[in-house]
This record gives sequence, structure tokens and C-alpha cells, in this order.
Amino acid sequence: MNVPKRYGFIRFEGDKRVFFHFSAFPHALTFAIPGNEVRFTIVEREGRPAAGEIAMVGTQLAAEEPSQPGWIKSVFPDKSFAFLTDSAGHDYFFHRTNLAARVELESLNVGDRVTFRIGQNHKGPVADDVRPHPSELIVVGPSSPAGADV
Repeated sequence: MNVPKRYGFIRFEGDKRVFFHFSAFPHALTFAIPGNEVRFTIVEREGRPAAGEIAMVGTQLAAEEPSQPGWIKSVFPDKSFAFLTDSAGHDYFFHRTNLAARVELESLNVGDRVTFRIGQNHKGPVADDVRPHPSELIVVGPSSPAGADV
């Protein structure tokens, strides 16, 4: 696996290998560890077969680790990563692939409250499933017609 370039290979059916890019594997920095079992589809990438829609087999991250509060410490959108601090003052790295579904790194700002789970990558603990804290969410609903009671 080449973590800096965000790709690796999946071995299957004995000695066959297929390329994968981290963009096809949610939470790749946490789960892309040699020996972990995954399921995937074969797709075409730049004219060659590649793994797509990669998912861990048997992982239950959400049920195993409760989410905890934290605050965004720094964000580097041009490098696709950020850091957050938990309530005990511990700092955690996270990559954009560690964000919850539909959360964009560019939407996070220093000081924003978030919730996260502690995951693991090849270098140690990381923040995973990072999402805005419920108190930070802005609910947008349909606008009321002029003259309607609000």
C-alpha cells in the first residue's frame, strides 16, 4: 500500500491482485491494513480493472466505539487532512476519507464542534467518522409563503 499516494492492491482468489484507490474505500486510512477482509466490485479505472465500492467485511465500527465530542484544531484542505482535539486535550489526525458521509473537509472550520470515533491506521490512533456536532447543524426547511404564520 502506498499511503502518501493513496492507493494499494487487494489480493483475492489466491494470487490475483487488483488496484484500488482510497477514494473507492471509505475510511481507507483506518481500515486499509494488510490482512483485513473486504468485499468489492470490479470497475474500470483509466482503462484498467480496479476495485470499486470497497467495504470491510464484518466491521461494526459504529457499534463498537461510541462517538465523542471534539473541536477542529486545524484544517488543510489542499492536503486533504485536518486535526481535532478531544475533551481531554488529545489531538487526532484525520484524512478526508475519515469524514462521515456527506461531510466535506472544506465545510469544517477551526473551532467547530464535531463528534468522532477513535479509529486506527498504520501510524496509530486517528479520528474517524468525523461529523459536525448536532449543535452545529443548521436545519434548512422549506420557506414559508408570504403572509403565512411561522
